[in-house]
This record gives sequence, structure tokens and C-alpha cells, in this order.
Amino acid sequence: MSRWAASTTGREMPRQNGKGDEIEVVELWGLVQRAEAILHTVHDAVLLASQTQQRMLAVLERPDLRQRVKRKWQGTGQQMIEMRNGGVIWYRTRTGAGGRGVDEVDRLVVDEAQHAELHHLAAITPTQAVAANPQLNALGTGALE
Repeated sequence: MSRWAASTTGREMPRQNGKGDEIEVVELWGLVQRAEAILHTVHDAVLLASQTQQRMLAVLERPDLRQRVKRKWQGTGQQMIEMRNGGVIWYRTRTGAGGRGVDEVDRLVVDEAQHAELHHLAAITPTQAVAANPQLNALGTGALE
């Protein structure tokens, strides 16, 4: 397998201008084509994790994708979609517990990265320690709003 040109990427864009759409395409590709293990973290809002998962589930409702979904968990704090090919995406809020219960992550998404604190990143980045070709994708707005 070829390696990423960059192990870390960043995307800054004003609020409500499509960052979510952009990372959703990358995550869908990772789930369906690469069977990636993805941890999508959001800023201290369980509602945001649920909304982000709902967006992906809506995309996966297309007839050509629906049969690829093995199972989905939608409980508060337990949002996850598992694909039949082995791909999986977890949606979590960033806390000191970070990626607890998640052992190996190919792609770590730090949504609203401008709010990510060092102790949050320290809790989630070890999930990528054993991945063969990990990538971290940080996205957020340039100014605190």
C-alpha cells in the first residue's frame, strides 16, 4: 500500500461553508473503498456527534450503499457505523477519555479543531499508534466565533 503524502492535513473555512461535506466524502471513501477505521471527534457536544452521524447515514441510504452497512449504533456517546467490508466509523466528543474503547484508527478526524485542547489530542492520538498508514484530518474555522 502506498503511503500518504501528508500524515496530517488541515482545512480552515468559515462556518457553514462546506467543511462537513468535504470530510464526509473522504470518510465515505475510507469506509467503502479502503475499509478504514475512522474516529471522527467533535467539540464537546453529543448533539453534534449525532448530527454528523445522521448525515453519513443519510448518504448510506442510497440503494447502492445501503447493503454495505453491517450495523449502526445510535445511542448517545456510542455513535458508530460498521460496514460489511470491515470499515468502521466512530463519532465521539473530545474528552479526557478520548478514544477509549477504540484501539486502532486509520483516520482521525478532529472537527472544530480550533476548540481542540492539548489534553484532548493527547487522549485521542494514541489510537493511531499501531495503524500502518494513519492520517489525521483537522478542520475548523479560522477565528473563534
